[in-house]
Amino acid sequence: MKNFTLLLLVIALILGGLSASCRPAAPPPASAGAPPTEAPATAEEYFNRGSAYHERDEYDKAIADYTKAIELDPNFTMAYKNRGLAYANKGECDNAIADYTKAIELDPNFVKPYFFRGNAYLDKGEYDKAIADLNKAIELDPNFAWAYNNRGEAYVGKGEYDKAIADCTKAIELHWDDPWPYYNRAGAYVETGEYDKAIADLEKCIELSEVWEPSLTPAAEQLLEQLKGKT
Repeated sequence: MKNFTLLLLVIALILGGLSASCRPAAPPPASAGAPPTEAPATAEEYFNRGSAYHERDEYDKAIADYTKAIELDPNFTMAYKNRGLAYANKGECDNAIADYTKAIELDPNFVKPYFFRGNAYLDKGEYDKAIADLNKAIELDPNFAWAYNNRGEAYVGKGEYDKAIADCTKAIELHWDDPWPYYNRAGAYVETGEYDKAIADLEKCIELSEVWEPSLTPAAEQLLEQLKGKT
């Protein structure tokens, strides 16, 4: 079953690399509407325009405005956090990590930068660093379902499948209609030889993803077909 599991993880990483919200995890900035037509003058106005560009997936423009906001206010924590997200959406993980780190320095109790930095480390395959950041996010917010899911994925990467299953199960308890924890837990069940449980999770993942995450459905269907053919 090893080849099947490797395929499952590769597909998960490919899907995860599409954006910063790759894994259930990097929601876009708060709704900002269309970018204002008037020129910004303050750090907040640059931040707001950057958020509007960010929502429209115009990441370079968003980064430029977040950068200007930071120049005007070097302690603008949210600007660092959002610029990190924009960099992550461009696939620039190291720049994203630097911005999340600065946001954490400015506000050590701000949950989201730990979570997003953990995601960036997860994308880089630096599982121990990812787990450390996700541990902190969970410490600050024990009901952060996505943090449990992503930590579970990191544990899968490390081969610690029982921990992965526990984390994905907790994520499901907190957010039962999210298809991703079922998908990730299925991968862990394959490795522990619990194929019936893996099949059940993939079937549930497909049921939910068709409504909430259609981009995940084809991968889950392909994996389910392959697993059923091997059991």
